Amino acid sequence: MPPKKPPLVLLILGWFAIIAIPVTFFIFGWRDVEITCRRPTAGAPPVCDIRESFAMGLHTRIVRAEGVTGVGYRTSRNSGRAGARPVLTSTVVLDTPTGDEVPVSRVTSNVDDGAKREQIVAMRHFLDYPDTLEFHHLAKMHSLFGYLGLLGIAVLAGLFGMVLWYYLRKAMGHPTP
Repeated sequence: MPPKKPPLVLLILGWFAIIAIPVTFFIFGWRDVEITCRRPTAGAPPVCDIRESFAMGLHTRIVRAEGVTGVGYRTSRNSGRAGARPVLTSTVVLDTPTGDEVPVSRVTSNVDDGAKREQIVAMRHFLDYPDTLEFHHLAKMHSLFGYLGLLGIAVLAGLFGMVLWYYLRKAMGHPTP
């Protein structure tokens, strides 16, 4: 009796998982957040541009915050399955005169707390000295997940290249190993 083949749906889902996991790790585990603020005149509230790039700059998000008055954390409580411990995730936000909070990052997480703290301390220092006209801060948030995702993508690209090379040589009539 010939071996039974798995259903096509399982094959598609398996390949999707093999590709999606490293790509997701790379996108969200490798990001840079750049904050640039300028005051039109000394003492005026600054206008800040936030540039967040994911996956070595393959995707970039740009947001502008007008009249920034403060900086702080926004913490949210996430709970998983029933009985699981709740997880507190946080992101840095800029306060504006209208009461709105402009998130510095689209991603809320419980990692990179040191980088978030540096952003807040540097931004508060800028806001405490109204004679300073310009401010620039770059936070590189490259976690273990980002490096694992990069490695996974490189391995998948290498395997794809080797399979392609094998079939191209075969189609051209060259002997295959």
